Amino acid sequence: MAAELSNQLIDSGAQSGGAAARKEKIPVGVSACLLGERVRYDGGHKRDAHIVETLGEHFDWHPFCPEFEIGLGVPRKPIRLVAAEGGAIRCVQLDDPRIEHTRALADCLAARREQVAALCACILKKNSPSCGPSGVPVWRGEAKAAESSGIFASALMKAFPWMPVADERELASPTARANFIQRVFVLRRWRGLMRENPGIAALTRFHARHKLMIMSHDPASYPKLGRLLAEARMDDLAAVAERYLRGLMAALKQPADRGRQTNTLLHVLGHLKGKITPAQRRDLRRTIDDFHQGRLPLAAAVEHLNRHFRQHPDPYIADSWHMNPEPAERALGMLAGDAAACEAQAG
Repeated sequence: MAAELSNQLIDSGAQSGGAAARKEKIPVGVSACLLGERVRYDGGHKRDAHIVETLGEHFDWHPFCPEFEIGLGVPRKPIRLVAAEGGAIRCVQLDDPRIEHTRALADCLAARREQVAALCACILKKNSPSCGPSGVPVWRGEAKAAESSGIFASALMKAFPWMPVADERELASPTARANFIQRVFVLRRWRGLMRENPGIAALTRFHARHKLMIMSHDPASYPKLGRLLAEARMDDLAAVAERYLRGLMAALKQPADRGRQTNTLLHVLGHLKGKITPAQRRDLRRTIDDFHQGRLPLAAAVEHLNRHFRQHPDPYIADSWHMNPEPAERALGMLAGDAAACEAQAG
């Protein structure tokens, strides 16, 4: 069983559907137990139906289990995080704190760094002392002293600060799930752009195509990122591109609240000035207000605007990823958006 699991986890590209399916889907790392793999300390799993059945339609899973991969086996003695001197955090065996796995779990990322660098996101197991991205208990004796990230997760987020990372608890929130999905698709587009060895003009167009999206999350970041690209030179383009990616993904991680989203929709409405009747404009304002009040999901407001842009084409709007997302991005985003709207109405 161990040999079979090892091959399955390390050869993370081996997925059903073959090479053609992998080209169409987005590469995403995932804690293997969330896919139903029996790699937990007790020999069990934590299969998540939404992750496997819904996100799995669009994501090419690259599973891993750091605890298994460093040789702890299945089943194994449970581990936990403990507070050490100087603010350090160690990962030790629960029944014998002298047995430590901190270094091994951190080094586990180094062993697969190249593979992780090619991913567009990671979905990790909540509360795991190895994989939990946040909220993992840190113990001092038998008392909970603090919360932190798991050792492997901490190393991953430090090495790849721009990568979308979430656990299954975060993805259970429709709003957080929509934000995560959006960032995954943005990073996939960025990866595609980088493969084309882009120049300044291509980077500038990428930025412009995401303008409305950025405005919905962190309006102040859009001109800052634009200035970064405007001041770029060909001899420092690689460094500028990395700084841009960090800034972009940090901006998109900020919650896109209804106020910012509403301002963005009103900005879009301005592009129909002089093209629609006063009655049509009032109708669109009502739709935008319905979204603002939580009575409509964002996708419905966007579609109402787009119906007019199909009659009155605008190159800027047509080029916008916010107004015209990829089909899979639209499908997943609409599911999350509808759930978020229901959540808001219930609240």
